[in-house]
Amino acid sequence: MACVLFFALMLWAVHGIAAESELTIDAAADNEIGVITVTGNAPAAWGRRKIVIMVCKPAQNKDIDFDSMDEAAFLQNVYTVREVMCEKDGSFSEQIALADGAVSGYYRIRAGASGVANNAENDKEVLFVDATTAEKVLAQVNAAQSAETLKTVLEGTAMPENLPNREILSLNLEDEIYSAHSLAFCEYLYAKRGKGYQKISDLQNMFPVCRALTDITFCGESEIKAKIEIYASLLDIDTECSEYRQNSDAIAKLVQGNAKDLIRYGTETAKFFRAMTAVAAINTADRTKVMQIAEKYAESLDITLGAEYEALDSYEVGKALVGKNFSTVQAVRDVLSARIEELTAEKKKNDSKGSSGGGSSGGGKGSGLGIDTPTPIAPIGQADSNPQQPAFSDVPQEHWAYESIAALTEKGVLGGMGDGQFLPDETVTREQLAKMLSVAFAITESSEVPFDDVQQSAWYAPYVEKVYAGGFVKGISGTEFGVGRPVNRQDFIVILYRILQNKNVVMKSAEPAFQDASEIADYAKDAVGAMAAIGVVKGTNEGNMEPKRTASRAEAAKLIYEAMQLAEKGMGVE
Repeated sequence: MACVLFFALMLWAVHGIAAESELTIDAAADNEIGVITVTGNAPAAWGRRKIVIMVCKPAQNKDIDFDSMDEAAFLQNVYTVREVMCEKDGSFSEQIALADGAVSGYYRIRAGASGVANNAENDKEVLFVDATTAEKVLAQVNAAQSAETLKTVLEGTAMPENLPNREILSLNLEDEIYSAHSLAFCEYLYAKRGKGYQKISDLQNMFPVCRALTDITFCGESEIKAKIEIYASLLDIDTECSEYRQNSDAIAKLVQGNAKDLIRYGTETAKFFRAMTAVAAINTADRTKVMQIAEKYAESLDITLGAEYEALDSYEVGKALVGKNFSTVQAVRDVLSARIEELTAEKKKNDSKGSSGGGSSGGGKGSGLGIDTPTPIAPIGQADSNPQQPAFSDVPQEHWAYESIAALTEKGVLGGMGDGQFLPDETVTREQLAKMLSVAFAITESSEVPFDDVQQSAWYAPYVEKVYAGGFVKGISGTEFGVGRPVNRQDFIVILYRILQNKNVVMKSAEPAFQDASEIADYAKDAVGAMAAIGVVKGTNEGNMEPKRTASRAEAAKLIYEAMQLAEKGMGVE
């Protein structure tokens, strides 16, 4: 009886109110939870009125005449009918849960103010795919043994539902890039599949990524740089790093020249673009910088700089990379590998002759700072305050940091950058600082780190593990240490403050008295005040501290040298 009454309600003709066509609706299906959500807006003149929503079953005649059908036909064609009250602004929303066993297909949605039988103008169709059908098609995708087979699956039809797989998967195979290069597109989808797409949404999310990769692969030479920058966020391409900004045109040419190799990177295509960035940067770097780039991008270049490399002078290793104009990653690896083998053989030959292996004090082991292994060093005595001849051509005895640089170089904490230069005005990066501090303060305890940008094979990894274990240097986030980033002055001082506290140097809180004290971050004020009070931190001639300016190599040497002296003597302020 209730069914008959409801059926009568649906067939009631509506007169005397605004045209039903003024009502707008939309619908969407969530296949994972089996819900169709219907939203809409009624004319404000209707006020708070009930809206009747009718959901028609799939595979029915779209032109069915609801006026003339009987109850049996109604039950055959209509899945459910709902009533929902409009809000004051005319908006409404209703979630309709589909029962277990609901068939896959296009459900037609109709809505009206009092009756919906003759209001077909704003009908919406929404595709619902039941879990069994979706899992069956996804299993076919994951079972494909080649890109060709995967393409056949995507363009096929699910039986017995007789729905196109592209619709079940909600993939736009009419996209212009897919249409023009469907097999190459599927090669990327196949490579990105890895161990399999766990959910249809995983495949859907990968579709625009593979579209971007296909577009880059086949676009013209004049377009590729723009394409890289358009897709940078989607493909995780770092277009903000200095290496990219300085070499963007060259990187674009390398990407195009190596596009055929992009597919072999599988799920790690972002690594390909980092590798191209590295090759372009190596091609333009001088001898003092080239190994810093090689070390920074070692993982992307598939280079392992192990113990043999650590025993060599990085400046001498880097000479082999300068001026080569590499066009592939493999060429970089081959030249670097051969150079390390050559220098290692020479070193072994010299060692066998009783040579001390000298001539490379400070070493320049990859970081450009030339810091040797972190063995405990002897206390700094009076002899260190009277260094002899200048160790570096660009740090004369009149230089304000000469004493510190010379003393730390003598103790193996610092080294040159090649060609007898120290480059005192260059900035210090976070991983370089980690190595300096590990050596200077004989930090030996280490622990695993949670940072994604610290690779275990990297030259700086053991030093980061040491300063992290002591709580002296933290990451810039929970998962990123900040490799390659410069250290600003206030952060440098906070780190030294923690180390001196660990060394039991007596310090007390004090307000920073610098002219720009208001610019010092709250987390750094106690450290800056205390370090200024014991004389480690001094201001500029204008009385400023310049907390956010990056620290130079000379400043790093000066601050570390003075902090080491205090730590060794246990001095501070009462």
